[in-house]
Amino acid sequence: MSLNSMLSRAASLAGTGAAGVIIATAGALTAMMIDVATFAVAAVFIGAMKAGRAAINDETQDDTTQLKAHEVASLTGKTENKKEQSKLEFFLDGFRYVANSRVICNYGLLAVALNFMLIPINALQAPIASEIFKMGGEILSIAGAFAAIGGIAGSAFVPVLSQKLSPLKMIMLGTSLLGAGMLGMACGGVFVGNNIACSMDVAASFFIMMVAASIIGGTINIQFMKNADPKYIARAAAVMGACGEACMPVGSLLLSAVVTKVSIEAILVFCVIFAIAILAILVFVKPQMEIEEGSLGIKNEKVSANLG
Repeated sequence: MSLNSMLSRAASLAGTGAAGVIIATAGALTAMMIDVATFAVAAVFIGAMKAGRAAINDETQDDTTQLKAHEVASLTGKTENKKEQSKLEFFLDGFRYVANSRVICNYGLLAVALNFMLIPINALQAPIASEIFKMGGEILSIAGAFAAIGGIAGSAFVPVLSQKLSPLKMIMLGTSLLGAGMLGMACGGVFVGNNIACSMDVAASFFIMMVAASIIGGTINIQFMKNADPKYIARAAAVMGACGEACMPVGSLLLSAVVTKVSIEAILVFCVIFAIAILAILVFVKPQMEIEEGSLGIKNEKVSANLG
């Protein structure tokens, strides 16, 4: 997962750099056509992966089951009803599993909180550049480049830190860095008039925030795979993904209602306070972030005793 995140960030950084060259030499239309083509190529690759998996499954089923024609006909209606029911049951089973699993539920709440905190940064980059730093698009280019670099660095740190820190401490570290990066953005107004200082502040803030997001996101993904019941991984992932994405439009709607009445600096300060509140909960409540090995050990001892 860390390698996947690193490669994705590296591709994003390469694309950001290539975009400027392509637009300058061939125009924006060519750049957009290349962008569309990359999606088409990726779709073909992903489609081929699914087709290969489906072919293997079909071949396995052909080797293991031989249904007669009248049996297939009698089961067709039942199968269709079962498929219709399974769509809803799939999500509900995943929701029940996440709600009943303390560890998975904690990671789901963290994912929602992380997405919620990053909404102002993603949605208000242009106002941040113009209202806080009094600069134009050049500072957004710097922010995008250092955000990609920070994502690569954070993804590289995850496997190293995971060997030295517990998942809870990694989440604490990421939350602290995220709050620090947002504070740097909120205080950017003190550098107005000095373009070099503004650029350095934006570069450092976005770098730190993306390192933090990569650490938190990487920890959530890895620990989810470690702690989730293999039987419910797909369903639980669907529920967590749906909840994480659902907070984006909700947060954007709230942000659009507030942004006309509250300054950009105040919104960023609120995000810093929100990050501090989450950090305080992590420090004092210490929510469970991994399945206790002791409980597993007790179960193993009982199994060993029975076998003996």
